[in-house]
Amino acid sequence: MKEIINNKEDKLKLKLTNTNKSEIYGKEKNIWIGVSISLKEYYDNDAQKYLKFAAKNSKDKAFVVIADDIAAINNRVLEKGYLKNYPFEAARAIGDVWEEKYLKNIEILNLEDKVKILKWRDVWNDKTQKQYEILKEAYENDLYIRQGIILPMIYYLNCRGRNVNRKRLDALCEYVLRELPFLLNGIEYNGIEAKCMFYPSYNMKQNLTDLSFNIQKNEKYANLREELGIKGDLAIIDTQIGESLM
Repeated sequence: MKEIINNKEDKLKLKLTNTNKSEIYGKEKNIWIGVSISLKEYYDNDAQKYLKFAAKNSKDKAFVVIADDIAAINNRVLEKGYLKNYPFEAARAIGDVWEEKYLKNIEILNLEDKVKILKWRDVWNDKTQKQYEILKEAYENDLYIRQGIILPMIYYLNCRGRNVNRKRLDALCEYVLRELPFLLNGIEYNGIEAKCMFYPSYNMKQNLTDLSFNIQKNEKYANLREELGIKGDLAIIDTQIGESLM
């Protein structure tokens, strides 16, 4: 189930996967905004559009999830200097910058009661660790899943002008395997489930929406879904940063 819609009120072009316009505007799910700290920082007016959209269309509460700690995996193999020498500290420092950005815009919009900011350590737990281990085994034994992860990472490296080698691919695939539990099952915080991911990116060819969709829908992966404990499909809303409707 995929659909492209133009949200004229918020000036957003949205690609919906595993959901539809009536479900989103009917506030049937809670929305979480995924923030990759490897992205070039975008303007405050973009962040405000994303916050307003998520807050307005969430059932109970919206979240901003800043993927800081996990970025240390990329810093070790892709970056130079401080980022490479101190990948974990660098990831948290950049994550703090993104947190301040979103905190400022939440305050500007008076959304303190409607949006909660989370870091990676707030959502990674024993359950997601177990899901990661299951997915890693599937990655090692299933060609489609392996290709579904590797090909977007090759595209990612090419876009960044980096040589594609085994060390870099292994690191990036490890990043994806740790991200996949949330791309398949959403997040949960203090008893509130958020089953709709809103993901702004500069290039949607680098995302993993298709892989997530196929694991959720293909009968071939019914046993994998059961093993992962997936309950209901995660809805995904992709949007391209800087692409505003006039």
